[in-house]
Amino acid sequence: MVAITVRLFGPFQVYLNGVPIEGFRSDKARALLAYLCTEEIKPHRREKLAGLLWPEIPEKSARANLRYALTNLRRILSAQTSSCEPNSSGDILAATPQTIQINPTNDLWIDVAIFEEVAHQFKSGNRIMPDVSILEQAVDSFRGEFLEGFSLHGSPAFDEWILLNRERFHRLVIEALHQLTEYHLQACHYEQALYFAWHQVELDPWQESAHRQLMKLLAISGQRAKALIQYETCRRILGKELGIEPDEKTKALYEQIQQGEITVNTATHLQATPLFSPPGSFMPVGPMVRLERQPFFARQSELSQLANSLRRSIDGSGQVIFVSGEAGSGKTALINEFAYRAFEMYDDLIVVRGSCNAHTGIGDPYLPFREILGLLTGDVESSGIARTMPNEYTIRLWNNMSLVVPVLLEHGRDLIKMLLPGDALVQRVKACLPAQIDWIRDITEFVAQKSSTQGGHALTQYALLEQFTRIIRELAVHRPLLILVDDLQWTDQGSINLLLHLGKHLQDTSILLIGAYRTEEVLLGRNSQPHPLLTVIHEFQRDHGVINIDIEQAEGYSFVEDLIESEPNQLGGNFRKTLFKLTKGHPLFTLELLRGMQERGDLVKDSQDRWIEGSALNWEELPARLEAAIAERINRLSGLEHSILRLASIEGDVFAAEVVGRVKKISDAEMVDLLSGELDRKHRLIQAQGTKHLDGQRLSYYHFRHILFQKYLYSSLDKIEREHLHEAVGTVIEGLYQNLPDQIMVFAPQLARHFQEAGMAIKAARYHYQSGERAVRLSANEEGMFHYYQALQLLATQPDSPENNQLELKILVALTIPLLAIKGYISPELDKVVKRASVLVRNTGGARELMGTLLRLFLVNTTHGDHQVALEFATRLTHIAQQNQDVIMEAIGVHAQGVVKFHQGEFRKALSLFEKAIALYDPAQHRTSAFIMGQDLGVAGLCWAMLSLWMLGYPDQAMQRRQQALALAQSVDHTFSLGYAFTLADSMIHQLRNDITLAYKGTANALEFVNKYSFTFFQAYNLVVMGWAQAETGHIEEGIAQILSGIVKHKEMNARSFLPHYQALLARSYYLDRNLDAALEAFDQGLALVEETGERYYEAELKRLKGELFIAQGKEAQAEACFSEAIKVARDQNAKSWELRSTTSLACLWQMQGKGSDALPMISEIHSWFTEGFDTYDLEHASSLLSELK
Repeated sequence: MVAITVRLFGPFQVYLNGVPIEGFRSDKARALLAYLCTEEIKPHRREKLAGLLWPEIPEKSARANLRYALTNLRRILSAQTSSCEPNSSGDILAATPQTIQINPTNDLWIDVAIFEEVAHQFKSGNRIMPDVSILEQAVDSFRGEFLEGFSLHGSPAFDEWILLNRERFHRLVIEALHQLTEYHLQACHYEQALYFAWHQVELDPWQESAHRQLMKLLAISGQRAKALIQYETCRRILGKELGIEPDEKTKALYEQIQQGEITVNTATHLQATPLFSPPGSFMPVGPMVRLERQPFFARQSELSQLANSLRRSIDGSGQVIFVSGEAGSGKTALINEFAYRAFEMYDDLIVVRGSCNAHTGIGDPYLPFREILGLLTGDVESSGIARTMPNEYTIRLWNNMSLVVPVLLEHGRDLIKMLLPGDALVQRVKACLPAQIDWIRDITEFVAQKSSTQGGHALTQYALLEQFTRIIRELAVHRPLLILVDDLQWTDQGSINLLLHLGKHLQDTSILLIGAYRTEEVLLGRNSQPHPLLTVIHEFQRDHGVINIDIEQAEGYSFVEDLIESEPNQLGGNFRKTLFKLTKGHPLFTLELLRGMQERGDLVKDSQDRWIEGSALNWEELPARLEAAIAERINRLSGLEHSILRLASIEGDVFAAEVVGRVKKISDAEMVDLLSGELDRKHRLIQAQGTKHLDGQRLSYYHFRHILFQKYLYSSLDKIEREHLHEAVGTVIEGLYQNLPDQIMVFAPQLARHFQEAGMAIKAARYHYQSGERAVRLSANEEGMFHYYQALQLLATQPDSPENNQLELKILVALTIPLLAIKGYISPELDKVVKRASVLVRNTGGARELMGTLLRLFLVNTTHGDHQVALEFATRLTHIAQQNQDVIMEAIGVHAQGVVKFHQGEFRKALSLFEKAIALYDPAQHRTSAFIMGQDLGVAGLCWAMLSLWMLGYPDQAMQRRQQALALAQSVDHTFSLGYAFTLADSMIHQLRNDITLAYKGTANALEFVNKYSFTFFQAYNLVVMGWAQAETGHIEEGIAQILSGIVKHKEMNARSFLPHYQALLARSYYLDRNLDAALEAFDQGLALVEETGERYYEAELKRLKGELFIAQGKEAQAEACFSEAIKVARDQNAKSWELRSTTSLACLWQMQGKGSDALPMISEIHSWFTEGFDTYDLEHASSLLSELK
């Protein structure tokens, strides 16, 4: 039996063996399934269901809508039980003309039904059952409120049903958690009891019994202070929300704990047991990181929520959590505090953090994950996380290198040098691990080989995501992982994709991934588009029930209270309320204002060392805005200190002491003393982060303790000051990395920014070009486009010159690659780029730039259906490549000519050209073809040779080429090439062969893949073929809608190639729907496009199918004419497959007319020509007809 899972706790989700089921046509269909799964498993009257879901329309219409919804459910659920046949039926739903119900005998798992059954068993009398794990599993299935976020427009009765059940299940969960807490408390299982107690308080913070259980457990487990704090939390919640005080039982327990009457049970202290111990412990070489832990206030509920999630993750239910809030709201402080506590609680937990950069932003691909990979491999110096963690943090990371590095070598060695500097890795390995470890030699040799190889093949984004994910998942087999990604509002698209990919592969791991971002930055969007992080958040919440912890200002007053209470004081309620009124509880506002009052003497200490209000306290004179508080801090600096920080703000939130020192002409030692002494320890405006060593040069990194300090200082510079300082900083960074080409590429985004701000447009454009090249090499196409467009905008401000035009042409040619991947083969943006490149190439282009432009012109024109023009560009490209002895460009040009010849119906010539291109292609040398033409040449050549062979009547040879194309596409590891192969070799070939089952399966696979990567052109084609397959299998209306949506998408790209093919499939679907007028119109439009564009590869089939339509209309003479024309076209094209199909249609017509003797020699002749493919549909049909005619 197929295991179908229905989850109604949290967002509505349905799975087949863990894979989400899609295809629900409407929320009404989802609502119907939810209702049937939740209510008693029994028959439900159709009129009742129709009235519940469609109360606003007449009963007859409502019942019709119910039938459509039921059909949708049965189709998508039964389709899951069939491996390939979309028509097969299942038995998930049982229906009669009067009733509908869930089939109780089916292998169907429904979370609410299981939970309710178990909860009632425990409630029915046997309070502490022997197998309490049953109830624990049931509680664990509660991932959120019943049908969280679900509402049905126009169905108030259904919404009321949701609310009633939501409250009912909530009560049952609270009761179950209370029972589990009590059970484990009585059994002295304090760790488990605490887990369920925290969960109970989290779900129902107004339940005093839950608070009492938690207080008692905290006290018993030796956490008396936390127990007392929990009472205050309970008291505050009850007072604020309900206006009441805790009851006498709660107060009595508080007094018992306060007086020490509830003591620690030392035999059952809470400890975390390591999941795995390393084979040896190594003492690292180098300085220990000094701990500087910041004080932390409030946020206990958020910490509890994170702790519960970590427990579940460590138990094998990995997940993603987002922490959001405005700037300064305490997101970073929260995740740092949680990381600290988690590290201390779990002896084997690996904690790593990466942060996005406010200034390089989307131009710095994979930055947070590069930092994470660095930490995993022991690069503690370059990260600031070690300063917020216990001193043992560095030791644990270095000890784990004996586990991490072999995993890196096995599962992600391509990431070395690309995301992880190899030489520095080898230095850390040799410093931290014993020399006798076998694999140290392996990594040393591998890095040396990598360093000696110039360029190397580019890693596709999909491969990069896969390798990084495999590394993380493999590490989690041995150690639980806590991964923090901060400041996601500034992340690049590559990191977004990696976050999404990694997050989708955590469910069965011991990994908790926490991402933090600024709400207001994300909501503002990016470049007038929705912020890409929003899509990830919504997808996680929809598919995986991901938690989002929003740090609201509602808790602001409690933060003020906790901050004041962190030191002895006698500050009264009026003071606290006024402070809250000024700051609204914003952590940074509050902290800075309170500190400023203490330093100015507005607050003083009494004889008992308690803070009290000073005699000079005057609220009117206090700064009312954060800028004033920051200005007050900054103004305490000396002139030199102020000047240094203003210069540091040029670099951004993080800056290097040596860069600042070189600009200010201060020695490195003096600069470090000044930064670490006066500005860090005294003024506390900056903080040491770590060091890097590059080519013998130490770089000492610091960061501003809050980015608002940096913004304030940067905004204090006028335009001229900024330009001078950006030029100075950029020049120094250039000098530092001038002998390190790999590093200069890494820092190219920063250099582009500095020289752009300095008004040095040409220099900035060059660095943007380098940044774009690096991003595209990493398959970070959005980032590459960003840099290329930035470079072009800068060049547009400069006068024309041969040098500038040459640079512009290089950028334009490079820009076409990410444009092809994202926008498709034809788009207004690509058209504009190619036209401009064409103008420049006539004047300034070198041979490679000229050939690159000709290739783009070929692609634009062939996609637009201007095949003769496209052929001229392809021929010219081939000629120039031969003159320059450029083998790869010659092969591309030959292949391009073949594509045109195929579209024009010259299949023999096309096959000859494809085979020549394949012969010129060398997989070892020509992998870069994917970055020249958009897809790997070998993959493309094999795919088109496959199609040509089928047209020419060699179906078995075509399928051999298909297998070769798919195998090569998998091996070249290039995402777009794989989508290309799936579309032609898994979708198009099966449709041409009329193999409906394989076409449906292959197209579904292709469509899933191209949708994942937004390959627009392939999306259109696969939508059309999917619609054809649906229509052929009986889902005609849905199929026609799919075909039309694919055609619309295709036309939106201004593309006309393939349109005659699409029109034929649309006409065939209308024919199946018996809408003969619409079918005839579609045929005529397709044939008109054949004449307009010269695209003739589907011409014979168009005319044959039109003949079938005439037969349905009783117009046999017109049908015979169409079949005869189709045969002539096929013979002229040497298209034996089309000739066979058209001849069979004509022979069937003559047989029907009693002219079988005339049909026999005709069908015999074409059938006898074939030497292979006798198991195909066409030859089997022809063989059957021959037998009948004989």
